[in-house]
Amino acid sequence: MRDYRINESPWVHIETFGFKHGIPETVIGALLVDLRGVSFADPDLQEHLTGRDGTDPDVIEHVMASPGAFASMNRTVGQAKALLDFNSASNFTLRILIGDDDGRTRAVVVGDAVAEILNARGIPAEVEHHHLTPQEDRPMTGTGTEDQTVTTRDAVRAFHRLLKATATVVAAPFHPGALESLSNAAREANVALAAAGLLGLPRHELVALVRQEFPDYDPTGGLGRQKDTD
Repeated sequence: MRDYRINESPWVHIETFGFKHGIPETVIGALLVDLRGVSFADPDLQEHLTGRDGTDPDVIEHVMASPGAFASMNRTVGQAKALLDFNSASNFTLRILIGDDDGRTRAVVVGDAVAEILNARGIPAEVEHHHLTPQEDRPMTGTGTEDQTVTTRDAVRAFHRLLKATATVVAAPFHPGALESLSNAAREANVALAAAGLLGLPRHELVALVRQEFPDYDPTGGLGRQKDTD
């Protein structure tokens, strides 16, 4: 069995998108995951979630709680691993295209979760969200006051706890209390991120803030070795 960890570059490039905007162009073959009409709960059908995107902790919780969510994501991970193994001699980067209607909610949550599973299993993966949040709609942060610095730090730490809770559920979805811990972490992160004006920030930018606060943060499976000083 090939050890994909020996290569620092990602073996899998995940792209999320909205079908109404068109499928991203691809020169070579890609694994296409169509979330339209499948069992993943649509946050836009819930009044209190309307208008939020896939980086919102409540949206993440809503989608991840869908029946069969983990089984579906594990199938995608299994397909990705099989394609990588079959083409191992080519050393190519596998593209996974994950789409929903508009590319802002379910596709984002599933894309991030699939990347976390792959990274946790030793297959470096990265995510690109094509239709998440327009640049002009992103909140302005970092004005430099002490109160805002503390609020931002609290929000980053809350999001860090959400990442750890999500990783626990991904690794052991049937572990007693795992989903409850994820729900609590999602609510806490939602409040903290909203207070800091970070609720609409893309996930990769939030993760970058986490890495600044927790240099030992490791999405590839080293969560248990971190020193959490929250």
